Amino acid sequence: MAYLRQLSRIHSIALRRATSRLGQRAWSWLRRGVSSAATLLLVLMTVPQPASAQPVADAGQVGARAGGGLPLNMVILVDESGSESSLDISHEAQAASTIAQSVLNPQSRVSVVGFGGADAVAPRADPTAIVCQPTTTSGTGNLEYLARCVGGLRPRTAAEGNNTDYYGALGQALSILSGKSVPGALNVILMMTDGGLDEDGNKSFPQPNWQVAAHAAINRELAGAGRGNISVWPLGFGSIDSADQGYLQHLAHGGGQVTCDGRQVSQPRATLVQDSASALSAFDALYSAAACIGTNNSGPGDVPPGGSHTLTVSIPPIASTAAISVYKSDPDVRVDFIAPGGVPVTGGTLDGSRIELSGSDTTVEVLHVVNPPAGPWQIRLSAPPGRHGDLVSATVFWQGQIRTSVTALPSTAAPGQKISVTLTVLGRNHPIVDPAELKGVAVQASVTGGNLPDPLPIRLSHSTAPGTTAGDFTGTFRAPSAKGLLTITGTASGYGLHATKILAFVSVVNAATIVQATVQFPAVETVLAGSPIKGQVLFTNRTGQAQRARLVLAPGSALATIASPPGSLRIPPGRSVYHFTIRVATGTPTGTAQFILAAVDASKPTSRYGYNSLVVAVRQPPSLLRKYLWELVLAVALVLLAAGLLYKRQHESKRGRDVRGLVAVLQDDHGSTRARLKAPRKQSSQFRFVITKPDGEYPLLAYPGAGNREPVYVARRDGQGNVVVTTPQGRDLTMAPGTAGERISATVRLTFHDTRAARQAARSDGPKATAAGQQASGGSGDYFTLT
Repeated sequence: MAYLRQLSRIHSIALRRATSRLGQRAWSWLRRGVSSAATLLLVLMTVPQPASAQPVADAGQVGARAGGGLPLNMVILVDESGSESSLDISHEAQAASTIAQSVLNPQSRVSVVGFGGADAVAPRADPTAIVCQPTTTSGTGNLEYLARCVGGLRPRTAAEGNNTDYYGALGQALSILSGKSVPGALNVILMMTDGGLDEDGNKSFPQPNWQVAAHAAINRELAGAGRGNISVWPLGFGSIDSADQGYLQHLAHGGGQVTCDGRQVSQPRATLVQDSASALSAFDALYSAAACIGTNNSGPGDVPPGGSHTLTVSIPPIASTAAISVYKSDPDVRVDFIAPGGVPVTGGTLDGSRIELSGSDTTVEVLHVVNPPAGPWQIRLSAPPGRHGDLVSATVFWQGQIRTSVTALPSTAAPGQKISVTLTVLGRNHPIVDPAELKGVAVQASVTGGNLPDPLPIRLSHSTAPGTTAGDFTGTFRAPSAKGLLTITGTASGYGLHATKILAFVSVVNAATIVQATVQFPAVETVLAGSPIKGQVLFTNRTGQAQRARLVLAPGSALATIASPPGSLRIPPGRSVYHFTIRVATGTPTGTAQFILAAVDASKPTSRYGYNSLVVAVRQPPSLLRKYLWELVLAVALVLLAAGLLYKRQHESKRGRDVRGLVAVLQDDHGSTRARLKAPRKQSSQFRFVITKPDGEYPLLAYPGAGNREPVYVARRDGQGNVVVTTPQGRDLTMAPGTAGERISATVRLTFHDTRAARQAARSDGPKATAAGQQASGGSGDYFTLT
């Protein structure tokens, strides 16, 4: 039992010490920013909550990350030839920095290459210099590198080779793009030049008649670009003659022609402008067309010395990611971004948007926003005193994310039967209810198969049927006379959007043997692995006899099973309804999944009565920890708060009873000090002392110890500002510091001064209180109130 009591005592001491340490840490944390439970709860409520599963793009958008469209594998070629002025190079560097930092898909890779060309002074000069090494556009560090590396662009001297070598520039770009692929990326070369091809003096070609050999060499590079699906987008500015203009178009048409969508504006082309200043917006337009992204700009404007100027750009509702690029001629001009509604933006998150900044101390500053708030964004530029910003401007690049679906009813039709096609366009997070969100979006549908013209366009128009939204488009066509499978293709494309192609199918069969099935899925965008998907199948049996059918999942849905109904189904003549449940396997990987359910003839599975598909985002169910994360955080926070408050109470109680700062004083009847003794500096709730010769001429105060046999007095604080002294006889004397105290003998009185209270008063009331305290105590000694 004694052992158990000792063990319990040890455990109790350890628990108190652990609690004390926890309390000290908790209180230290709370004192830094959370001083009350209300503040703590407010902090918890303002912490961003875990994001719910986001709707995914349709199958045509799989691979696009964060709504940033297809990734780019891009090389920016910048002319550094002798015809370029320093101002031209500055404008080119600004354009290159703007695009390099503004690439929207973080899986993209960007390189910047300056080029000149060997000449008579330097006949074997290297025509190119990689100014910005191939860099993935993910993370602030990489974006900051791209913001600064363009500073390496400069005009070349004749000794460095300052001709215009398209052959060397294209060869370097193709080498970079072919060296390391980016899965699923568009391969793009953007090129800026102020002059035509010039190989005069270049020993790589016959001199002086170099033109034929140089053109043949460039054509070989263009053929390589075509084989590698690498598109070339040249921009010419300045005094380029008509022949050189035509040759730039030859470069665009000679490279790869694989584009981000099928629109004419997305086909590689050359652009010509008057000067390098005009090239800025023109280069942005080329980049927008090559990457299928939207753009609009504001400016230019001027920032007065010590003043400010505000620019405005607009982000549309369908934008899923955006980059706002700001040019400021002076790197020290400050840029403040203000979201719609007047909300200042810095970094981190904003109402579910993810924010990233780069280039803040360069001439091009870029704000990346994922899931940006739609509407007008303001950019306020402020110049330091005595400094100004000339021709400041802002450009926003954005990528839209829409999802489309196509249905064709009935999915089994007789020859000549009318088939209704519905193409639905959904926003990134919601159905589209405002037609303005679809501004610039074009929808198309066509059908192939049977004996139809290949393909047969289907005219679509906004649906006016009850229950439809602004994103619903409908059209009809007649089933052909030939039996077989029809394929309906729906497409949505537009400014700032990638084309998305979705398929639906219709079987044309003999009218006398028709059994039709319409599969209806629920309107869900996400599903948890291991959970069910429920829907129904509407059957129409026109054969006059009961038929047998079975529900099957397509091979692409192998990670799901039909939980009900099991086996074959009896389909009576007329109309009937069966409800089904699909169970998504727990091992289904997260991401986009397509579930295709078909109703087939039970005795001949290749004969389909109808089917439909559902594209959803599969998410893993939250773990218990994640499911109850915020309850756990709240509980831990409350425990920390309670521990902190307990520690504070104990700490204040101990502090209130700590005798440090007390000074015992012996005074005669005239108020003169005869002796004094400070409490020890070690924290304690007791101040023990002895009085030697209290009736003598020279009484003394001393600490108890060897050689001091006098009885001991014990002083302590009562927590109310008073001092309680227990005499050797056991009598308690209560006195307030600074008062006359209590008589100890016929000649002296015992009183106390409290230096801690004086210091607190000095800190609270300032020098006047300190001086007053010193004067009241008779001087300016070490103890404030004691002399």
